[in-house]
Amino acid sequence: MRRELINFLAIALPLGAISCAHRSPGDSLETSQGVNIEATANTVAPTEPPVWQPPAGELNLREAVAATLLRHPALAAFEWTIRIEEARTLQAGLRPNPNFDAEVENILGSGTFTGVDQAETTLQLSQIIELWGKRSRRVKAAGLAQDVARRQYEMLRQEVVTETARAFFNGLHAQEELALRQDVLDLADSLLQSVYRRVNAGKGSPVEESKAKVTKASAEIDLDQAKRRYEASRQRLAAQWAHTKPTFTTLSGNLMHVEDVPDLDQLQARLETNPELGRWFAEEERIRALIELEHARGKPDVTLGGGYRRLSGPNANAAVFGMSMPLPLFNRNEGAIQEAQFSLNRAKDNQRTLLLHLETALVQFWNGLAAAHAQVKRLESEVLPEAQHAFELTQRFYEEARFSYLDVLHARQILVAARLRHIQALSDYHQALVDIESVVGEIPNPARKPK
Repeated sequence: MRRELINFLAIALPLGAISCAHRSPGDSLETSQGVNIEATANTVAPTEPPVWQPPAGELNLREAVAATLLRHPALAAFEWTIRIEEARTLQAGLRPNPNFDAEVENILGSGTFTGVDQAETTLQLSQIIELWGKRSRRVKAAGLAQDVARRQYEMLRQEVVTETARAFFNGLHAQEELALRQDVLDLADSLLQSVYRRVNAGKGSPVEESKAKVTKASAEIDLDQAKRRYEASRQRLAAQWAHTKPTFTTLSGNLMHVEDVPDLDQLQARLETNPELGRWFAEEERIRALIELEHARGKPDVTLGGGYRRLSGPNANAAVFGMSMPLPLFNRNEGAIQEAQFSLNRAKDNQRTLLLHLETALVQFWNGLAAAHAQVKRLESEVLPEAQHAFELTQRFYEEARFSYLDVLHARQILVAARLRHIQALSDYHQALVDIESVVGEIPNPARKPK
């Protein structure tokens, strides 16, 4: 039996050498086994990472974006998708395992083949040799699928950061409105004190006092509602880094900062940087590699084998060699090739559809930005100064008994409405700018709006 094992190894080891020689020059132990022995031996036990603390105190856009990128649950979950594609790339680079066959013939028969005296024992090792570049094409397709996953991650990253920017400016809007409502309440209280003085001096009626009290109560209600909206906006923003209770107190940002409207043609020229469009470009490359792989899969591989045969009758040994190859008569992988080609056509149509959607959205957002910008400038140059001037004059003339309280109340309503409209126009401007940045594939710039 020892001699039989030696003879078998003498046949099997050269076949194993053929399989090893077929390995690409760039393959290493780390590539073929998935483990780097040297790196494993020198690995130092990881230290415990510091506990992450959510933003506290005053929060700016840069800190909000950083917290989102670090803690958003969707980003954390998608990292496993990238790991999955990495594992698939590793698997795609592995070669088929060799087959070991053991066969005993001419036993337990009749006549001279009774028992095992005439037995023929064959031990054989065979290996599939992949041809037509199947392995390299398989690795290429898997690597491009990994690139698609990374593009999808960038697309998701853009989406969550854009949503954080929207939530941040919604919070700034609510914060500015809260401050305005506090000013309105202070103003209502000041008007009430002025009415008290007129009534006590016999220059006003108790009806004016009642109206002033109602005005102050309404301002208190508006202030309470503004507080609730601000708290809701804080919670929505904190949810971006998976916190249901915000730990920050105020938002640091200048909602009043407005820049010139960017040129539409220049923005359209940057549409190709959109991460979703980049994802479809990568998907097209992956499908092209898949078409090449399916063409290669339609061509046969060769299986080489060799082994040892023991002939018990004549008490002799012999070597066994063999080769097999399937004949591509009925299956040339035509269906898979057509499927890949159709997938490529679909990807191209999806690219065109997405590009049309992006161009349409960009024009829509740009028009919204231009409209909000024009409205802000008009309000700041004409409406707000005139409304403020009219209210101050009306209030002064009321104290001089030249105007009625209804005149003061009407002037106050015009001023408050103008200031609310100004805040809304500023919020619309910044939201449109965030939307434009998301379309052209830019992360909202935190340094653009310092306090």
